Amino acid sequence: MSPAKKSHTLDLSAFPTGTVAEYSTLVCLACLFDLFTNQFGLAPRTAYSEIKRYAPTIEELTAPQAVRPFFDSEEKNPHCPYCDAAKRWHARLDTYRIEGGKSTDVARRALSKSLPTKDNQFQFIESKFDRRTLFFDWLDTQR
Repeated sequence: MSPAKKSHTLDLSAFPTGTVAEYSTLVCLACLFDLFTNQFGLAPRTAYSEIKRYAPTIEELTAPQAVRPFFDSEEKNPHCPYCDAAKRWHARLDTYRIEGGKSTDVARRALSKSLPTKDNQFQFIESKFDRRTLFFDWLDTQR
């Protein structure tokens, strides 16, 4: 594997149990390309540039039901349920939600400093929630 293609595994063992939630979803690049070229009327080269700059929102990545161009699949060689594109057109996006607090601050800062910054492979997005919202989100995961 070339150095540019190495995946960086995250060591989340420093965080207390229950403070880290993992979400994984697939995005169909063929659907995105179709959206940018046919719906928005962009030229193929411009669409490619826009896809590279695209940063999905937290809601898109952590939604219980994925919507186009995102989808969830447990298959080894998944196909897009919307356009039937093959695996080579899919990108897997792993999202980790770390609950903030005194018990996780030091570990969170150490993790952010240890991650590579080249090619924007990792992105930190901070969002504020009140305790009630967090509680009901946790209840939803218990179903």
